Amino acid sequence: MDSANLTIGEILRRDANAFPDKLAVVDYDRSFTYAELDNEVDAFSSALLDMGVRKGDRVAALFFNQWELLVTYFGVTRIGASIVTINNRLLPVEMAFPLRDARCKVLVYAAAFEQAVAQLPDLAQPEHLVVAGSVESHLAAAELSSLLDEHRGQRPRFAWQVSQADESGVWYTSGTTGTPKGAIVTHYGSIWSAVGTALAIRLDERSRILGVAPIFHRGAMEDIHLGGFLVGATHFMLHRFDAATMMKMIQSHRITHAFIVPSMIWAVLSLPDRGSYDLSSMVAWMTASAPFPEEYRDRLEADTTLLKDRVFNVYGTTESLINAYLPPEIARQHPGSVGWPAVGTQVSIVDGDHNEVPVGEVGEIALSSASMACGYLGHPEAWAEATFEREGRLWYLSGDLGRIDKDRCLYIVDRSKDMVISGGENVYSIEVELTLVHHSAVAEAAVVGIPDERWGEMVAAMVVPRQGAVLTAEELIEYCSERLAGYKRPRLIVFAEALPRNSMGKIQKRRVVEMVRAIGEASQEPGRAGPSGEASPGQSPMVASS
Repeated sequence: MDSANLTIGEILRRDANAFPDKLAVVDYDRSFTYAELDNEVDAFSSALLDMGVRKGDRVAALFFNQWELLVTYFGVTRIGASIVTINNRLLPVEMAFPLRDARCKVLVYAAAFEQAVAQLPDLAQPEHLVVAGSVESHLAAAELSSLLDEHRGQRPRFAWQVSQADESGVWYTSGTTGTPKGAIVTHYGSIWSAVGTALAIRLDERSRILGVAPIFHRGAMEDIHLGGFLVGATHFMLHRFDAATMMKMIQSHRITHAFIVPSMIWAVLSLPDRGSYDLSSMVAWMTASAPFPEEYRDRLEADTTLLKDRVFNVYGTTESLINAYLPPEIARQHPGSVGWPAVGTQVSIVDGDHNEVPVGEVGEIALSSASMACGYLGHPEAWAEATFEREGRLWYLSGDLGRIDKDRCLYIVDRSKDMVISGGENVYSIEVELTLVHHSAVAEAAVVGIPDERWGEMVAAMVVPRQGAVLTAEELIEYCSERLAGYKRPRLIVFAEALPRNSMGKIQKRRVVEMVRAIGEASQEPGRAGPSGEASPGQSPMVASS
């Protein structure tokens, strides 16, 4: 193996050669040693080649956190194809976009998503379907288990070379336009993400990683799990998050590392028996993807058996993983910080002309990282707008506002992009706004995130009804539920006669947040009438929640 050209597929091959009998993956009643997992990946790679998958082709995966997704990820990248993971919380109409945009040749999916796959529009249907699990279906889908049995023992044979510079995946994100964009990542970028995380949260061959955060996200897959494979750790799969189940698994499997977002921490702290689980094995409780309330750290240490200085706060973006991390032993010296730049990453706070601002001043966070994507699929103009060159380095503009203190610690001040992070999931306001204004009774809508104890942020909307229309919040929420994934739909709707705008006619989102919060809180005050949830012309702002 050429260590100077290490690829994702070669990482697993190296593990299988170094410790073939070591436990690699435990998925409830299924487990694989590194040699067994490598053989499954070889078999799947061979099956893909038989389907006509070639270097540069894209293969989509729709799974929970399960061993089949890991086999798909390694099997696709081993032969020089590119992985496209699908968010399993999306509606079929939303799943169709990345399938169509990336022109995926194959879709590999869990049987639980059979109905969703059957509802995909014809234009989004890949050439080949592969289903994992037993299902009675009218779809012409090959069974993953049969393909693995048919090709087991085969090494994939292909004429091309796979290099670090080759595309390894397209990971979908969105910008302020609300249009999903696929961040193109190379093997080099993927592996540097793994290296940065392994060093930041102290992964080694003794580590026992629990797959909690969805690994259809790049952050979970290529930070903590690929980092674990890089060092030969053991991975335990939790298909869907449940706080009590997660705590039991940490205790029973002596888990050392897990990626647990703030909304999951809230669920843990809400467990009545949270102090009864043995969490003493934990080395790193990694949290990211949403603002981390500092009191969560104190409550975890006070209310559970998690040892002191085990919570690592991490900052990353889909386009650039991992950017910064805060070692827990210094966390209380820098409250609210996301720490220092990760290995292979430089962080700069810049003004509108991309010049670095003085220490302590707020500006946009710019990142120059070895793990950075190399472009947006089909949107070169968007990538050019999001990047700039300075002193021979390419920098990515995160859209986040931040500052750096005298100790070079990074603080996230705000997000310049109109994005809500609810339960660790990105919700892009314009997508929800466009859905709302498609309703025949809605004239305008502004969507914002407001603080929420459980989810970090709640999706809220200020809506201006059309002249003469009578509208209820419940009606709008139901309307959204038919068109948007559950985590995207508004939980709080405020009706108003007009949206706040500046002199240039631009909606003042911060003012919307203030108004929504004030109206929502006022409606819950003792002695005040509860909201009617209905708005008609000339009424004062009304509120309703779900």
